[in-house]
Amino acid sequence: MHLTGAMDMLPRMSNALNSPNSDDLARLIALADGQAVQSIEEVSPYLVDPRGLTPGNAATVLKPETTKGVSQIVRYCAERSIGIVPYGGGTGLVGGQVGRLVGRSVSDKVD
Repeated sequence: MHLTGAMDMLPRMSNALNSPNSDDLARLIALADGQAVQSIEEVSPYLVDPRGLTPGNAATVLKPETTKGVSQIVRYCAERSIGIVPYGGGTGLVGGQVGRLVGRSVSDKVD
């Protein structure tokens, strides 16, 4: 089967993501058991790659301590089309941990 034909068989998905509003942020912070940072000083280190070349943006950084918290956050954001950028150790050199979306995303730090 030609690749284009196979792609046409897949359901169409919207690429539009929503920015979290104040109610969303309050709910997400609650799902993270209050483990979040929102001040620019605390969020800034998560908005650039280790080389300092890839800037990003995020409404908040959530720091859930359990897999259940991560699961609930992912589910909530998926239901509302809110972008999430998982942040691991920040040791990569490709900028993949930096949120670069139109609007604002939620960074989800997993230690």
